[in-house]
Amino acid sequence: MSKNQTRRLHGDDRDQKATEVVTVTNNALHGNYPLLEALLAAKRLALQGTYSYRDAAEIFDCSVRALQQRIRDGRLTARDLPGRKKFLPHDLEEFLRNSVKNPKQWDGGK
Repeated sequence: MSKNQTRRLHGDDRDQKATEVVTVTNNALHGNYPLLEALLAAKRLALQGTYSYRDAAEIFDCSVRALQQRIRDGRLTARDLPGRKKFLPHDLEEFLRNSVKNPKQWDGGK
């Protein structure tokens, strides 16, 4: 598909319920994930459509096991995507948004 073409999802043109139209552009993802994009820019990494465990571990400077623990704890969402990819940019952005510690829980490093 070329820049600014659209395609219909969830059915064909005859399907009345096929109302979701997606505009596909070269920069469709950019600007939607400010925290993730800032972190990626600091690490000189590019925004991708999907991420593997290794990709996410590199972004967050942690191990795959640490990510798996956060998934078990419910703090990070993993998806059942084809292949080895498990995360969408939205999942990583939500993880970053929810990663703020409550000031009452944080003792200032003492």
